[in-house]
Amino acid sequence: MKGEIGKKFLVSLALMALPVLVRAEANLSLDQVVDKLQANYDQARTYSAAFRQEIVSPSFGQAISSGKGEILYQKPGKMVWRYREPEAHVYLLSGNTLWDYYPDQKRAIHLSLDQALIENVPKSFLFGMGKLRAQFELSFHAGRPAEDDGSIKLDLVPKSEQARSALGTLVFTIAPKTFLVQEVEMTDSLGNLNHLWFDQIKLNASLDPRQFVWNPPKNVKVYGMDNPPGLKEDKSAKPKPAPPPAAPKPTPAPAPVSPAAGGTHP
Repeated sequence: MKGEIGKKFLVSLALMALPVLVRAEANLSLDQVVDKLQANYDQARTYSAAFRQEIVSPSFGQAISSGKGEILYQKPGKMVWRYREPEAHVYLLSGNTLWDYYPDQKRAIHLSLDQALIENVPKSFLFGMGKLRAQFELSFHAGRPAEDDGSIKLDLVPKSEQARSALGTLVFTIAPKTFLVQEVEMTDSLGNLNHLWFDQIKLNASLDPRQFVWNPPKNVKVYGMDNPPGLKEDKSAKPKPAPPPAAPKPTPAPAPVSPAAGGTHP
């Protein structure tokens, strides 16, 4: 169950990094909006933003967890989600390697991209080759070309039955003046809502390549089937279950690891 939650979460991360920046225009058709989404995704080389996240459970009818942090993305295939609240937690993806790092627990999980993601939907977007129309059914949310505040909402439903079963549906909220994606909502098959808000968005800014490199400090236990050369999987203890409750819970990212601790951090 924990692995499936991780897969759903990582798929959402890949799609939530989809940047959108186009000139505001009135009365855009669905095809025009999708064309602009695709064109700007194709042209974007880097993306960075601050984010706020809430997980809402239908059983409780309210947010059961929340988090804040920052996201960095660089084509092809480099991404960091660094949570700072409510606790330190980092997802770092570089090429075919995923690190899931819990600094307070002094442990890290190492996976290959194929182990972490469902099918090829997120992978293609991570590597700059994603095609919205090929992989999603797209429509205006509730059939409305615009909301009362002028924003545009798009529904994205995966065409693949397996991805649809795992992901559920996505809703993008696009700001009317900047045409930046300011909110993303992902509702899974159980009704759990993963809601993110983005601000301080920067496109095609220069990013420090060291942000996408991380080596485990000596005091960190590494778990996972595919450890990098020279690292041995720690089998002395089972990893503690991740903080998530019944729904995929955001767990935050760490402050930079001091070189004195024996490692480097994005």
